[in-house]
Amino acid sequence: MIEPSASHNEYLCLLAKNLVSGTNSPLTKEQVQQQTTVCTWFIWQGAIFRVPVTTVQIPKEQGGWALANTETKCKTLLYARLWFLCTKNSSITKSLMRKWNLTGPIAKPPNVHGLPNGITYIRHYALDMAYVPLPGPQETMKKFKNRLYGVLLTVATTSNGTSELRIARKYPRIA
Repeated sequence: MIEPSASHNEYLCLLAKNLVSGTNSPLTKEQVQQQTTVCTWFIWQGAIFRVPVTTVQIPKEQGGWALANTETKCKTLLYARLWFLCTKNSSITKSLMRKWNLTGPIAKPPNVHGLPNGITYIRHYALDMAYVPLPGPQETMKKFKNRLYGVLLTVATTSNGTSELRIARKYPRIA
């Protein structure tokens, strides 16, 4: 486990900065790889034995640390922000999304051929949000983000073909 220290605080600040940057614009594969490398460097700093990042990303109940998947987390924050902007009354984003028919439930499979080619993150939004039910009137934004993250993480892990983890705790509830 990471002990609180100056390097731990630097790690938290860096991770927060990276997630905020992912909220405003989509990240490239290189940026995601750099952020993951920096995060794992802070986690394994000075360690002799290192386990794969996928092992650290599994839930705590299953023996992992529940480390967030950087790419999925940034996508979640970006999509939640786009959805929030679509709900505002006088928003340019809302008028554009209404023009492209992306403000309500999206058809499965989504038709992305009518969307502009230059705005790839809108195409990805249409593809990914087709499988996420829109939040209800009583659902908070935090619950919506958690649900969205769960769906996007499931889609990412199944599409990547992630297989059995190489290292896992046999009895995760034992300290």
